[in-house]
Amino acid sequence: MRSLIVAVGLLFLLASSVEAQVSRQLVTPDGRTRTYTAYLPNSARGGPVVLGLHGGGGDGPGFARTTCPNGLALHPACLHNRGAVKGYATIYPDSVDGWWNGGGGQNGYLCIGGTACEKNINDVLFMRLLLQDLATIWPYDASRVYVTGISNGAVMTHRLACEAADVFSAFAPVAHGNQYAAAGGSCPAGPRPMLYIHGSADPAILAPYEGSEWLCRNGMCGRVVSAAETIADWLQRNGCGPRSAMWLPNWAADGTLTRADRYTCSDAVVFEHRFISGGGHTWPDGWQYLGEWLVGRTERDWNGNEAIWDFLKSYRLP
Repeated sequence: MRSLIVAVGLLFLLASSVEAQVSRQLVTPDGRTRTYTAYLPNSARGGPVVLGLHGGGGDGPGFARTTCPNGLALHPACLHNRGAVKGYATIYPDSVDGWWNGGGGQNGYLCIGGTACEKNINDVLFMRLLLQDLATIWPYDASRVYVTGISNGAVMTHRLACEAADVFSAFAPVAHGNQYAAAGGSCPAGPRPMLYIHGSADPAILAPYEGSEWLCRNGMCGRVVSAAETIADWLQRNGCGPRSAMWLPNWAADGTLTRADRYTCSDAVVFEHRFISGGGHTWPDGWQYLGEWLVGRTERDWNGNEAIWDFLKSYRLP
């Protein structure tokens, strides 16, 4: 009975904190109708915004579930439900045909974007237009707009850090490196706050931590950037100093162990890499959406949504 009362109380808290769950459409200059889902907190008009980008072959509602410990979108620990309590709007955009044009396709690097690369979809422009549309229904603090994503969504998050640092204040890619910059995409130097999370046991067919010299996907083949290359590149672009490393408590005995590597960079910006030893192609403390034999283990010692928000919230654009 006690647990039932607690559960009902949590659902009541969420229901009273969320103003609306809104589905929106907009038309981009190429004539495509693009969609997104917004979870808008009741008490925070003029507050911050977090964009959450799904992985390859997915969509916004599917990613919303991925951030939930049990895959149920009503769980209070989901990214959007934390937003309802913490006061940030959570936006789940949908890609074209399930793929973001995150980068690659040049200089021998695999295009991590499937048909989005072939069609040269301008997803950077879509994000800018989405935020303009959001402002018409929910005024937000334009100095506090953040983005996170998993897998192909992480690749897109890295690309946005390169091409849209004038819009986004901080970045949190999970389970993929910066394929866009590695392939030669334009990525100007300058401090960009980033929390980059990646598991050491991310499967070789998905986003191997060590990268790959030859990986084929969606009829295309090429090189995949490693985590080490991605980290070194961002440290150089951000003008970072020495590493400060700390192993996090290992409460769950789930076969994973996390080391937090922090670097202080130009303009007091922090770059942090969470290296999950034994971790798979998964969202920390999120939904084990496929079997461990296919995507690897999900870390349960700390909650990814909490860690990401705690990192992002400290940053704002001038």
